[in-house]
Amino acid sequence: MPRSEVEFRRMKRADVAAVYEIECEAFSAPWPKSAFEEEAENTIAYYIVAEVRGDVVAYGGMWFAYDEAHIMNIAVRKAWRAQKIGTRLVAQMIAAAEQRGSAYMYLEVRQSNSPAIHTYRKLGFVQYGIREGYYTDNGEDALLMMKVF
Repeated sequence: MPRSEVEFRRMKRADVAAVYEIECEAFSAPWPKSAFEEEAENTIAYYIVAEVRGDVVAYGGMWFAYDEAHIMNIAVRKAWRAQKIGTRLVAQMIAAAEQRGSAYMYLEVRQSNSPAIHTYRKLGFVQYGIREGYYTDNGEDALLMMKVF
């Protein structure tokens, strides 16, 4: 798939159904659909979708507060993984945070999610801590990662 086929844009309320499908496919404890409906109206939330030929294939969301950007969630449809869409999506989120004047960006990631951890490190994130038992589905620890602008 040529890189040019993937388009990134702000999430619209009309995208919620597709975003929720991706969420359910990607996570063992997905957010409810209503959470994404609320995020579409949340003034501190900023969600981006990746689209290929009109189909939403990935999404990422963050919250802006004060001088920080907190990545809330990122997911790519299984059929579209390993094509650098997630990397490009995070890069779009970083650019949006920089444009908003964020001093830093942070996130939590499962310590077993090696592909995501590798991507975050490649994009300049560093680990600064661990949240023990963070994930409620299995009690897995989360790595705390941060990027300073």
